[in-house]
Amino acid sequence: MARILTAKLGSVLGQPFIVDNRPGAGGNVAGEFVAHAAPDGYTLLLGNNAILATNVSLYSKIGFDPEKDFAPISLIGRKPMCWSSTTT
Repeated sequence: MARILTAKLGSVLGQPFIVDNRPGAGGNVAGEFVAHAAPDGYTLLLGNNAILATNVSLYSKIGFDPEKDFAPISLIGRKPMCWSSTTT
């Protein structure tokens, strides 16, 4: 999703975007990196409910405060969390 979004943003804004994958700890590595980056608008986090809500309950120390360290910009997509199966 990030690569698709940055390709479009780059063409619209005429400025390059770099996707820097930071895997680990359920997204906490990326969240901490972005939370401590300079607040200049050049570092963005493509976050999900794990990084922004669930991990606070799962980890004793995550290195950032999801409510104070991030400002929402836009909803870019949705993904269903529950599916039903049917048998015929």
